[in-house]
Amino acid sequence: MNKSTIEHLKILASLFLLLALTTAVAFVPLGSWNWIPNLVLSVLMTGLIILFFMRVRYSAPLIWLTSVAGFVWLSLLLFLIILDYISRPWPQ
Repeated sequence: MNKSTIEHLKILASLFLLLALTTAVAFVPLGSWNWIPNLVLSVLMTGLIILFFMRVRYSAPLIWLTSVAGFVWLSLLLFLIILDYISRPWPQ
């Protein structure tokens, strides 16, 4: 096994660990705040996938810039969706 394969296996193990942690958090009764730790864990998993499996970590600065811009744009859209969901008057 070369160095790249070992690094990919470490990242894969990290992703499986984060997946298990996400599953464990789903069983913790946090009420309406359950989405916060799940969102944080999904952002971490997405970051690992973008950096290592999409090979952005070793790419040119322009690729970094476009990847960060896309990730920020997606985060902004998700933030606006969450704000819309929170601001709606729900029936009691």
